Amino acid sequence: MKRISFLTAFCLFVPLFADEGLWVDNLRGSDANTGTRTAPFATIERACALVKKSQKITVVNTGKPYSLPYSGFDKARGLRLTRGGTADRPQIVEGNGAVISGFAVIPAAHWSQESGKTNIFSLLFWPMVNSYKNPSSAPNFWPDGTPIWFVDNVAAPNCHSLAELEKTPGGFWWNKKEKRVLFALPAGKKLSDLKIELPANYGFYLQADHIIVRNFIVIGSWNDGFDSAGYGQHGLYQNCVALNSCGQGFSAHDATSVTYEDCAAVRCVASSVCNINLSRTVYKRCVFARNSWEAAVHFYDDADALFEECLIVDTCPAELVWLLDRSSAAFVDSILIGNPDANLFRMVAGSAALLNCTLLRARGVMNFNDSGISAGMSMRRSIVNQLSRYAVKFPANFYSRRFAFAENCYMPGLHHFRGDTLALEPTRFDRNSRIGLPQLGGRFKAELTGPRKWRSKRAGAILPVSVWRNYEKWSNAVVTPEGITFPEHAKQPLSSNREKRK
Repeated sequence: MKRISFLTAFCLFVPLFADEGLWVDNLRGSDANTGTRTAPFATIERACALVKKSQKITVVNTGKPYSLPYSGFDKARGLRLTRGGTADRPQIVEGNGAVISGFAVIPAAHWSQESGKTNIFSLLFWPMVNSYKNPSSAPNFWPDGTPIWFVDNVAAPNCHSLAELEKTPGGFWWNKKEKRVLFALPAGKKLSDLKIELPANYGFYLQADHIIVRNFIVIGSWNDGFDSAGYGQHGLYQNCVALNSCGQGFSAHDATSVTYEDCAAVRCVASSVCNINLSRTVYKRCVFARNSWEAAVHFYDDADALFEECLIVDTCPAELVWLLDRSSAAFVDSILIGNPDANLFRMVAGSAALLNCTLLRARGVMNFNDSGISAGMSMRRSIVNQLSRYAVKFPANFYSRRFAFAENCYMPGLHHFRGDTLALEPTRFDRNSRIGLPQLGGRFKAELTGPRKWRSKRAGAILPVSVWRNYEKWSNAVVTPEGITFPEHAKQPLSSNREKRK
């Protein structure tokens, strides 16, 4: 038998490990390069187009946002991963904290002067904002909560009408009905004198199996920040943040399965999360805050999800969670904080399960009257506090097996379970429930104080310190096309009840 020398064996195995993957650097790279560490590409789009199965992409955080040029109306570009990897060799896209910008400079030639208006110019603009684009459900202007118009890297005024625009030099107005954005050119300026930037491109789409995308920030996306689509399975996003998206922060489509760990979606115009079809998602230690229009969590058409140790807060004007058309979601050890003008949940043929959660600041948890009558809910070992009307409202005749409540803690002085003709006290409907005001502290006075107990021994949520820090950091982030800055007060370290108890 012929022996193979150590050197020969080493040479045989080197190709398995020698592939350093593709590299991207938007300062020293070029898309004409080969994509190596010493000759990197300039755009992530180029790397996504050429990456092989199980090959790694490494993006250098240069401090300059990665962006793509404006390609015209309704021709947005993004980062689609279609080859994936395997269970033992997943495809990894490492961002190293790099910022991806959906903003693009709009060339002067794309603007059209409005007839009879010497200083008003228009551009076709139709971003992916889901229900906000519905003429019957949203006003005919851009919502104020998410700035997306920038002139020379400064956020420009957001006008609500043509009359207001004509009085606001440098302002913008989105005429949604005509799918156009209008700009008021300041006196003495030409379009070519200004750097006008609007959302025109988007972030990632996972479209194959076993892909890991980590350590990226997407700002100003024309669509969503971090998505999955097609039939890709076992996708994973880690430490990914979506800020100021026109659409959602995160979205799953078709029959995909994807997990989000330690991620955040803040100030997205539509939902922080919107999943559809047969998608299956898991969210661990994530933050969803301050979206401008829809519910923070919006599922329909058979979508399903698990939220564990998540914070969902600051949503206006809608309910916090929409579960529609046979969709379902489970919330474990999570904090949900709504607003006093709406319930926390709206469900139509959907279902929700809550375990060790804290539910605060809303009209109620859920009204099962009318279209919600076919929905179901279970809630166990949770705290329900700061409600203005009721905990749960039922129709006169309801099917009790759709509901399971046990070991919860309810605020005093409220008709907790409200029917059309009667009020049911928690102790008569909720096994082993109690009425009282638990000791809550920390941010929003939402977290249990005192000795920490296991989930099985307590009601309510205790979030990891990292979740509160991510909320504090990203809710204070200031977004411009040139990147992200933070106010001085947001740079202070955040303490928590859990740190104080150590």
